[in-house]
Amino acid sequence: MNEEQMIVKDALELVAASGTTGVLKSKLLSTLRTVDGQRLSPEQEASIFSTLVGRGWIVGHIEPVWHNTRWCLTVKGSEALSQMS
Repeated sequence: MNEEQMIVKDALELVAASGTTGVLKSKLLSTLRTVDGQRLSPEQEASIFSTLVGRGWIVGHIEPVWHNTRWCLTVKGSEALSQMS
């Protein structure tokens, strides 16, 4: 597994841990780290998030009160995560 795949797996695990409440994109991306513990560059953040959304592994929904978009794991994302373990 290469570094990007490991980061995607970490992201899926974090989104899964958020349950049906979901996680804010900014909080998710700020939590992710490279293998050596460094923050992701903006390009890496965009690439990782694009992979998660593009493959249908996460889906966003709008909070009714604050109108923030929160991201939750899809069934497809859950299956992908289980295959990565």
